[in-house]
Amino acid sequence: MEREKLYFFVDSVNEGRAALLVGDEGEQQLVLSLGVLPEGTLEGDWLFVSFERDDERRDHAREEIERLMDDLGDNP
Repeated sequence: MEREKLYFFVDSVNEGRAALLVGDEGEQQLVLSLGVLPEGTLEGDWLFVSFERDDERRDHAREEIERLMDDLGDNP
């Protein structure tokens, strides 16, 4: 099954940042560095994203939390 795409409208670009309006209705705004957007992104462009779960990063974070909890021992 193909996942639904989440669309962003590039509302403005200033000083290395882009203000993106989320969704077809632009109900929320998200400001991001131009460095994380496709090269050449301009005001008026439409972008879409696809999310992927990062199991390796999740597992690493869980291991780190477990290690910290072990270090605490019985001390709350």
